[in-house]
Amino acid sequence: MQKIPCVVIKDLLPSYVDGLTSEETNELIHEHLAECADCSAVLAAMQEPTPAAPEDRKEIDFLKKNRKKNIKVLIGSLIACIVLAAGVIGLRTFVIGSPSIKGLVACDVKVTNGETKTLVLDGVVVDSLHAVSKVDIQEEEGGIIRVNTRVVPANPLYPSGSFHEEYVARENIFQVWMDDRIIWENGAAIPQQTADLFETRHDYIGDMPANAQLARQLQVESIIGPYENELETASEPYEWKLILLEDRTVPEEKLDALAYCMLGLVRNLGQVTFQGPSFTKTVTMEDADAFFRWDIKECENSAMALAQLLQKTGLFYASAKEFTPDRMAIIWPFETTNQIVEEKDPEIVENYYQQFQNIQLSGRFESVESRDYECIMVAFYDSKTGQRIQYEILGPYMEIQEESGGYFSKIEDGEKLYEALCALKKE
Repeated sequence: MQKIPCVVIKDLLPSYVDGLTSEETNELIHEHLAECADCSAVLAAMQEPTPAAPEDRKEIDFLKKNRKKNIKVLIGSLIACIVLAAGVIGLRTFVIGSPSIKGLVACDVKVTNGETKTLVLDGVVVDSLHAVSKVDIQEEEGGIIRVNTRVVPANPLYPSGSFHEEYVARENIFQVWMDDRIIWENGAAIPQQTADLFETRHDYIGDMPANAQLARQLQVESIIGPYENELETASEPYEWKLILLEDRTVPEEKLDALAYCMLGLVRNLGQVTFQGPSFTKTVTMEDADAFFRWDIKECENSAMALAQLLQKTGLFYASAKEFTPDRMAIIWPFETTNQIVEEKDPEIVENYYQQFQNIQLSGRFESVESRDYECIMVAFYDSKTGQRIQYEILGPYMEIQEESGGYFSKIEDGEKLYEALCALKKE
C-alpha cells in the first residue's frame, strides 16, 4: 500500500484531534503515526493545553467565582422557598385549621330568649387528636344561628379539644346549626339521626338522586328488601311507588312509618304506594296528617316536628325497656325567657327518670286551675338512640294524652316533685 505523505497527515490532524475523521481515516493516521516521529510530535503539540493569557485568566477566574456565587444564591433561594412553604403549610395546618366536617364537633346548646336572646355553646371535638381553632357564629333572619368551626391537630397553641362561646342575638333564637347540621330547635336538642334525615328533605319527587338519598337514610331497602322506583309526576297527586322485588312480609306499621316520613320530607309528594307480589298499599297525605295530628309537611320546615314524627312511629327508636336516658332538660315554656335547666349527672337523671316512671295518678280532671303553679316540661334523652320521652306537669298535676284527647291527672305527692323541679330552676 502506498505510504501517505506527511503533509496530508498534518492536514488531517486538526480534524482528528476534534474527532471529526472517520474510522477508516483514523486507522490510516494511526499507521502513519506509528512510523513517523515528526507527525507524532505535531500531534502531541496539538493536544497540549494552550496557556491562557493573563487577561483571559482573570476573566476565567471571575466567571468561576460568579458561578459559585450564583449557585450559592440559587441554593439559598431554594431553601428560603422550602422554609416559606413549610411555614405556610404549618400556619394553615396548626394555627388556621380547616373547616370541620359534620359530626366532628359535638356541642351542648343553651338558649335564653326574651330580653337577652343569648346563645351559650359548650363544645368538644369528638376526635381527641384535634382541637378547635376558630368558632364563627352567623345570624340569619327567622332566628336561625349558624355556627361553623375550624379544626387543627392538637398542638401547644391549641392543646384542648373543648371550647366555650357566648353570642347575643338580634332576635329570639329558633334554630342552631353546627357545621351545616341542625343541632337545636325551639328548646330541644336534635338527635343526630334526625338531623341526618332532615338534611334529605327536598322539593320535587321527580328529583330521583334526592329520593335515593332519602331512601338510604330511611334504610328502606333493609326494611322492604330490593325494590324498583316508579314515579308519577305528570298529574297530582304526585306519587312515589316502590315495587318490591321479593315477596317479603313487612309489618304494616313499618310501611306506614316510611310513607309518613317520605310525605313529610318531599314537598310536592302526594302519596306513597308499596306494591309487592301479593299486596298493594297506598298511604296518602290525609292518612299522614291523621296519624301525625298536624300538617305532615311541617317536617320539612322543622326538625323538631320530624323528631316527633319519628318518635311517634318508632322507626329509629328502641323499645321503652331499652330506653336509657343520659340527659334531662327542664323547660318553663311560658316564661318570657323560656328558661331551660339541663342536667347530665347520671345519678340525678336516673333519680328523676325513676320518679316519673313511678308516678301514681289519683284523679282525672278535664281542667285545672293554675293557681300559683307554672307549667313545667321535663324531657329525658337517650343519646345512643336519639329517643326522647317528655312529661308535662302543672303543679301536682300531669298532662295525659290519649287517642280521645288530653286531660290532667293529679299526682300522688305531686307537690314534692313540683317543688324539687322548681328548686333546680332557682339553682
